[in-house]
Formats: sequence, structure tokens, C-alpha cells
Amino acid sequence: PYVSAVDVLNRSADPVALQNAIVLIGTTATGLMDWRPTPVQHVFPEVEIHANIISGILDGVVKHDPDRQGKIICIIILLLVTISMAIVLPRTSTYGAVLLVVVVIISMILINRFAWQNLDLVIPLATQIFLTLLLLTWHISYSYFVESRHKQRLSEIFSHHLPKKVIDEMSKSGIHYTGVGDRRNMTVMFTYIRGFSTISEGFQSTELPKLINAFLTPITSIIHKQHGTIDKYLGDSIMAFWGAPIVDSDHAKHSLQAALEIAKKIETLRAEFQIRGWPPLKIGIGINTGLMNVGNMGSEFRNSYTVMGNSVNLAYRFEGFTNQYGVTVIVGEETRVAVPSMKFRQLDRIHVRGRTVPISIYEPVDFSDKLTNDSNAQLESYHNALDLYHQQKCHEAEILFQNLKQRDPERMIYDIYISRIKHYKTNSPGPNWNGVFSRQPFMKYPG
Repeated sequence: PYVSAVDVLNRSADPVALQNAIVLIGTTATGLMDWRPTPVQHVFPEVEIHANIISGILDGVVKHDPDRQGKIICIIILLLVTISMAIVLPRTSTYGAVLLVVVVIISMILINRFAWQNLDLVIPLATQIFLTLLLLTWHISYSYFVESRHKQRLSEIFSHHLPKKVIDEMSKSGIHYTGVGDRRNMTVMFTYIRGFSTISEGFQSTELPKLINAFLTPITSIIHKQHGTIDKYLGDSIMAFWGAPIVDSDHAKHSLQAALEIAKKIETLRAEFQIRGWPPLKIGIGINTGLMNVGNMGSEFRNSYTVMGNSVNLAYRFEGFTNQYGVTVIVGEETRVAVPSMKFRQLDRIHVRGRTVPISIYEPVDFSDKLTNDSNAQLESYHNALDLYHQQKCHEAEILFQNLKQRDPERMIYDIYISRIKHYKTNSPGPNWNGVFSRQPFMKYPG
């Protein structure tokens, strides 16, 4: 309250207003120039400034900026913001990062307001907001340049092996994919066109590429659909593998699904090729599962993301055996074991160059839940005949193979074993026979 000095001198002032009061004597007349600018008003009586300070001291509501404590509090807040943002921002998208920063800044403002109103603390706010925005800017800039470079690197390595959609998913996954060599359990496939040399001789130079494209395009699409990686095109054949660069625990199963779909697709292509006046295609597919090296391999001039190893060589040899056994697909023992839901026909036990122990080769028939009772019965009868053959019970085995041939005369494997049994009737393999036929009879593929 204001009390005029004239009233005090004339003793007319209210004594109650002055009793036990702190009294400040000053001037408020404009002409006396005792006015000062303040944050709440551009001109304010200087004596009133002192009065407000004393009032704040008495009421205990003076805002203060504690020297050492304020700096410590500010440093702690900045450290907490930096650490939390460094942990959270890399794990969020750009939109998520922006939303997070907005929430953090609003929280800072609310905390600062609480400290101002309830604790009478003046905590610097601009530094905190500036640091938060700086971290956001750094995160967005870093993500843009690093992710762009990472995506470009992925495209350089895998663009010839995987569809763009898969490369985009790899880039978004957060997993760091490289072409560095690795050794892992995988499945590899070789697919080729039988008699391609003969086919190419009867084609004009402009028609042959059309035929190859018409063959490779749907086959590649099937391999990609079944999570496979195209290794390379070898003229009339395709090399593909499963299990890299994306880890696939069902790589053997996916390769077999691709092989069965390819076999069905070839039947469709035959009809299409007939309409266009092209010869029908017959293919062979070799599949094998096992440990192999995968990564960028080649020379300093040129390299490619590919697989190598004995397991790969076996798949290539299985492909060559398909014509000999009159089947479309041949797989190895490891692939058969890896897919218990698939029914297989054991074709033979063979010696492979580079291996001392004979290996078994199989033809995938179909998944167990898709086979009819009749197909299951024929398959069981075939394996019974094969067991008798390995036990050197030639007469019983021959009867079963002859019965099977009558039911399915086009299946070449029956003719092979009937021919072998005739050979063994006069040339016994001996008591220590390992099941490998030492002299393969010449068998011409039907048709």
C-alpha cells in the first residue's frame, strides 16, 4: 500500500497501516525520473522494485537460480536426455523419432514450469530443447546417409540374386547383411534343359532368346516365391540356393517346394510352346543339402555372390543323373532327412568321384498329406522290391518290379532294376556287395 509523505508529516496517515511495517521512502512522480524498465512493465517505480523484492523474501517465493546446484541439475538433465535419445532413436523410425522428440520437449516444458511454480527454481530450458533438437537432426541425417549407403550396398551385392522387394525388406530389417564369406548349412539347386544343344540348332538367332526368356522367367519367379536366391544363369540352366543371405531354417523344404512347382510349370510351358511352334522342354533338377561356403567370390576384376563346396558339386552331379534314371528331380540323403513331411523314392546307391563311401539318391514324390492311397501303396511296393534287390533275392524282387512296370510302364526306374536283376542272375555281386551297381546298362530315356 502507498502512504503519502504529506499525510505522514501532517500526522493524518492511518497508524494501523504503518504499525510493524517495513517502510520504503521513495518517489513515484514521473518528472523525478525514478522509474525503471522491468520484465512486467516498461516503466516501473524503482521503489516498487525494492518493495517486490522484500515482499518475495518475506513470502518465500523469490525465484532463484542456484549457482552450483543449478548447473548440476542442468548437466544431469542433459546427460539423461542424451543417453535416452541415443538408446531409443536408433530403434525407431523417422516419424517415431519426431514424435518422441515432441513428447520429450513437452515434458521438459512441464517439468520446468513445475520447478518455477512449486520450487521457485529457474532452470535453463533453451539448452535442453536445443540439445534435443540437435540429437534429432543428427539422427535423421545419419539414418538418411547411412541407410541409403547400406541399401545401395545391398543392391550392389544382391540385385542380380533377389527381387527388389526382398532387398527392401532386408534393408528395413535392421540386420547388417554383407557379402563376406560364411560357412553354413544350406540347400542348392541346379536346373537345366535336356538336349538344349539340339534344340538351339533348329532355332533362328532371334527366336532362341525368346525361348530362354520364356523358360527362365517363370522358373525364377517360382524360386523367388519359395525364398530362394538366384546364383547365376548358365545358358540353359539356373543355379539357385536357399539359406543365404537371409537365414532360412526350412531351406531344404522350400527348395523341394520350388522343384515340384517348377516340374508342374514345365507341363504348362509345353502346351504354350506347342502353340508357338517350339519344341517341348524336358528338364533335370539336382538338389543337395549340406555345409557350403557362401559369399562374394571371384577375382579382383569381377566377383559374384555364390556358394561353393562338395555339397554344391553333389547337387550338380545329381542334375546329370536325372536323365539316366528318367526322373525330373534327384536329391541327396541330407535333403531327404531335412524334410520328413515329404515322401521320397530311393533311386539308387552310387559311387561319386571324390567320395569313398556310396551315397543314396532319391526322387521327391510329394508331401505325405497330398499322396493318394494308391500312390502310397505303389511307393511301398517299390521299396519292398528294392529291399529284396539289396538282399540279392533277385527272383522275388523281379516279380515285384514286373508288377510295378505293368501298372506304370513309363517309369524308367523299373526297367533299370529289371535289367540289373537279369545281369546279376549270371553275375552275382558277391556276399560283401554294398548295393552299388558296378556296370550301368545303357538305358535310353523314353521318348
